[in-house]
Amino acid sequence: MKLNVKRRASALALLLAAAGCGPTPQEQIAMDQGRCASFGLNFGSPDFGRCMMDLSFQRDQRQAEDSRTRLQINAMESLARDRQRDRDRAREEDKRREYERAKARRDGCDQVAKPIYC
Repeated sequence: MKLNVKRRASALALLLAAAGCGPTPQEQIAMDQGRCASFGLNFGSPDFGRCMMDLSFQRDQRQAEDSRTRLQINAMESLARDRQRDRDRAREEDKRREYERAKARRDGCDQVAKPIYC
């Protein structure tokens, strides 16, 4: 009986990994029960309950860490986009200023009293 539960949980885990989506809560419970049973713990025993709680706690910790990591990555990507936008704006402003300087030099060369650089 224990081996059958373990095989089902393993097959379910492989199927979910291949599908690329997470298990439903019921599927997760079944997988956790299979894992605890694979340790030789009997369903309903205090040790089995502790095993289930430990697995749940570990999963919650991993999810919290994944969430923190995603937030950090999003913040770094946002900062990089902001910096790139600022660099692009500065580059455009430099081009505009250069254009204005060149235009002012051309306009000065068309005057009667020409500047030295004409």
